[in-house]
Amino acid sequence: MTQRIPFIYLSLLMVSILLGTFGQLSLKVAATHLELSSIKLLLTKNNFLFFGITLYAISLVCYVGALRQIPLSIAFPSISLGYIGVVLLSHWLFHEPVHPHQTIGLIMITLGVCFLWG
Repeated sequence: MTQRIPFIYLSLLMVSILLGTFGQLSLKVAATHLELSSIKLLLTKNNFLFFGITLYAISLVCYVGALRQIPLSIAFPSISLGYIGVVLLSHWLFHEPVHPHQTIGLIMITLGVCFLWG
């Protein structure tokens, strides 16, 4: 990458990735308490669902801000770094297994994003 990207836009992208990761974790917790009686009830009774959606909304705002200076061809694949956080935190918080092939996939994602930022 030849263009130097200002720190604020890199920060917006990283915040977007982190918020998306924690949004996923909130949705996982929400899913364990899910009652599908009505949408209104769903959003008012399930705080984790509301929190997850809110995190996604803020993540979207940060992502759009980052796109002002970061090329889409770099920013969009970089969002996949959130997969790494989701897998690791799901293992730690929810005791979900992490298999060797998943570890290889996460390493490949990391290398791919590193190559894109070159």
